[in-house]
Amino acid sequence: MLVIIMHNNQTYLEILMRLAKKEGILNANIISEKNIGSRLIGSSLNFIYSTGKILNTYNKAFVAATKGESETEQFLNLVNKNLLLEKLTINDKGFICTLPFHYIKSIEMETTKTKEGDKKMQIAKFLTKENILLDIKSNTKNDVIKEIAYTLKKSDKLSDYDKFIKDIFERERLSTTGIGNSVAIPHARTDAVDNFIIAFGRSKKGVDFNSIDKKPAQFIAVMGTPKSKGLNEYLQILAHLTRLLNKDSFQKELLMAENEETVLNLFKR
Repeated sequence: MLVIIMHNNQTYLEILMRLAKKEGILNANIISEKNIGSRLIGSSLNFIYSTGKILNTYNKAFVAATKGESETEQFLNLVNKNLLLEKLTINDKGFICTLPFHYIKSIEMETTKTKEGDKKMQIAKFLTKENILLDIKSNTKNDVIKEIAYTLKKSDKLSDYDKFIKDIFERERLSTTGIGNSVAIPHARTDAVDNFIIAFGRSKKGVDFNSIDKKPAQFIAVMGTPKSKGLNEYLQILAHLTRLLNKDSFQKELLMAENEETVLNLFKR
C-alpha cells in the first residue's frame, strides 16, 4: 500500500521522513515534480483513504510504501497527532491519501530518460523469450504465479527462488494485484533478487485474480525488484508496465502473437 502526502513545505516533508524512519518504514521518498498530483495519480478516485484536495500547485510529495492497513493507520495517526506538523499546516493542510500500488499513474522523472530523451524504462531489456509463457496451464491464481515465476528460477539475478515466491504471495495477501482490464501484476520488493526481473504469461481463457473489476486476468506479469533499489525506480517500472499492459491495442496484439519472439518484439517496440 502507498501513503502519499502532498505539500510544498520541505520541512514538513522532512519531518514525515523522520517519522517514517522511526516507525521502521524505510521505503519512503520525497518526490519533487511540477503538478505532482497529476503525475502520480491523475484523476484517480480509487483511494482507500483521502483528505484535502489535490491542487495543481503541489510540486512535492512524500511517498511511502507500507505493509498493510495496520501500519498505514498507525503512521497516519502519528502524523495527525504531531504538534509541529500541525503548526506547519495552519495555512495549507496538504493532501493525504492511501491507495494500492497499481493505481499509480506516472512518475516519469527526468532521471528516467537518456540524454537523447528516450525512456530507459524499457521493459523488454529485462525480458527474454525464456521468461514468456503463451499458454498458461494453471487454473488458480497462486498456481499461475508459480508457473510464470518458475521461468525465472535459473536467472542469475534471482538468488533465492523460494523466498521470491514467498514475498510475492505476502504482497498478494495485502491486496490483489489483479488491476482490472484483464491485467494482473504480482510483484514484490525483495532481497531474493539482485536486480529487476520480470516474466510474462498469457491466458486466453483468463484466470480469476480477484481483480477489482471482477474479470479474469489474461495478461500476467510477475516482477521483482531488490529492496536496495529506491522506491522511485520501483514505482516507475510498475507504473510504466501498468500503462503498457492496459492499452487495448497492445492487448490485441499480445492475444494474436503466435510465439515468444513476437511478444518480445512487441515489448521492444
